[in-house]
Amino acid sequence: MDCFKRAFIMAKGNMIRWKKDVRIYMIVAIESVLIIRYFATATVYGVQNGLKITPCILPLLFVSDAKSIAKILVYLGAVLLFCNAPFMEEDTPYFIVRSKRKAWWTGECMYIWMASFVYLVFIMIFPLLVLLPVVSFDQLWGSLLVDFINNGNKIDLISLPENLIKIIYPSVAQGLTFLAAWISFVFLGHIIYTINLICNRNIPGIIVAVFFVVLDAVVNWIGFGSANEWIYWFSPVNWSTMSIWNIPDGLQIIPMWYAFVMPTVLILILTIIIGMVSRKKQIDVLSMQ
Repeated sequence: MDCFKRAFIMAKGNMIRWKKDVRIYMIVAIESVLIIRYFATATVYGVQNGLKITPCILPLLFVSDAKSIAKILVYLGAVLLFCNAPFMEEDTPYFIVRSKRKAWWTGECMYIWMASFVYLVFIMIFPLLVLLPVVSFDQLWGSLLVDFINNGNKIDLISLPENLIKIIYPSVAQGLTFLAAWISFVFLGHIIYTINLICNRNIPGIIVAVFFVVLDAVVNWIGFGSANEWIYWFSPVNWSTMSIWNIPDGLQIIPMWYAFVMPTVLILILTIIIGMVSRKKQIDVLSMQ
């Protein structure tokens, strides 16, 4: 329990540093521009035609579609969030000495979970400010998405497949997407942390994480509707797109449980590796700042 308290202090300290971290403000600015550009046209179109849309729009951002790079840019924001892992600061050596290494790396992993959650909440809430004039809370997807299905060429908005809109309530889709995306972000954070910790450099982990993000688009290009659909099973970023899950009227490529269980297992494995490496590895703080 004492170790957990020290780890939480470490994670909390990393969160507090956001106030002075220019990188965080860059992420907010970049993702804000992306979201405004992505939903502004839909808002104008909805106002002009008296159409409404559900506030549960997170599934729309996480649809893998060749017409949009919104999901990729959201994930690249997550990569930028964890690009400096392990999160070395001037006071890190003193914390390690006083609280021991176990509390240090546990706090770092805890921070990845916390930062991923906060980042995803921002991605979920900020679009509502853009869509506020057309948001409806009637527990349905809204006439705007229905109109887009019939007149998709009029507005630049990626929609869920029609079959999913008919069988899944927005709140359910929002909750499932949030959980899948959160776990996915945590996985990227842990893989960046693990690789950078082993290599004692920041670049290798970033390269691997960006590879997984770009793989999402590659898999959608060469995999769906062909004999290569098996590659979806090896692309973690794709797993947060609910339209590929094995649910009624979905594309039924991977089981829904796989999208949650598999990244969780990978995170546990990476956490064990982090603990083993951190226990004995000599940490060069200056080289990783």
